[in-house]
Amino acid sequence: MMRKRLLPSLILLLCLPVLLRLGFWQLERADWKEALLTRIDANRQLPLADLPERFDGAWDWRRVRAACTLDGGPWRRVRGGESTTGASGFVYEARCQNLPLSLVAGWAARHTQLPPKSSRLVVEGLLYDRRGGGGPALIGKPDPARDWVLHADTPLAGLAPAAKPSAASIANTHRSYAVQWFSFAAILCVVYALALRRRA
Repeated sequence: MMRKRLLPSLILLLCLPVLLRLGFWQLERADWKEALLTRIDANRQLPLADLPERFDGAWDWRRVRAACTLDGGPWRRVRGGESTTGASGFVYEARCQNLPLSLVAGWAARHTQLPPKSSRLVVEGLLYDRRGGGGPALIGKPDPARDWVLHADTPLAGLAPAAKPSAASIANTHRSYAVQWFSFAAILCVVYALALRRRA
């Protein structure tokens, strides 16, 4: 009898804590996301401010003015994206030597743009963290590093304005994910009970 119960019991002991931990982790993510969205809403109402050389998450989704020194090297990133009119093409990002961020320099319909020359620009635009600020770690793993982006209001010469990101795309679906993980845990318990009943 003990041998018949051993395998289902091992499966339950191994899987149930993981499922429960994932459920509680999603609840932590939900609280973090609510705080993030609240901060974004507040920051979007703030006036234009000069960005210091050292800044933190309190500046996420703020309109800022920053002095960016372009390094004159190749584009930091070229990715597919849209213009402000909705046309498909390429979005160009440059490096700022003096700041830990990427500068969204503008948009072009074709991937033929030469990289910008080394220069110092005063840029106004929207500052945001591309990775969303990390959030609670998954079972002891550290938060991912931030990836700051400054989306320039005025594109560099030869480029058109690129479409800005929308905070509306940041959805808080973590509570529904938590319900799913807890449901899987409940189903596992039911299957375990049925397996013991059958083996008995």
